[in-house]
Amino acid sequence: MEPFELIDLDTTIGSLPRRKSPGHDCILNEHVIHGGESAKHMLLMLFNTVLQRTRVSDDWQMSIIIEFPVYQGKGKDKSDPSSYRTISLIPVISTLFKKLYSVDYPYPQQQGFQPNLSCLTTAFALQETVLYHIERHSDVYVARLDQKTAFDTVRFRARFVG
Repeated sequence: MEPFELIDLDTTIGSLPRRKSPGHDCILNEHVIHGGESAKHMLLMLFNTVLQRTRVSDDWQMSIIIEFPVYQGKGKDKSDPSSYRTISLIPVISTLFKKLYSVDYPYPQQQGFQPNLSCLTTAFALQETVLYHIERHSDVYVARLDQKTAFDTVRFRARFVG
């Protein structure tokens, strides 16, 4: 992958939301937003070094998990446990790097949450791939990920007093 450029970093910093809680490093988005040109150049050097060495700091992978369930709102049923979520606070530097790194995202194979694409197009692509290999008498291995179990869930006990 090509090194990051200052213009990309500026754009990514500009997309950071304000008034959000910091991660374990206590750095706020506002620190990065208002850090000035020197801070941007230092971040750019850091991110390009990480990209070159293909290793991120262990600190970037740590988060603070707020166990208190937060209601997602938007008309969801308050008695349904899936209407609640935990909050994970990750360092802003990690967030910034991930946003920069995923400039080319979504990948061409990514079909979820894309205009005019759906699970139907994913199923079709999988079917065609399997058929292609079967016709050539090749082994076919398919792995499935249940996303609902891949993400944090909230243990919730409802107690209704009526």
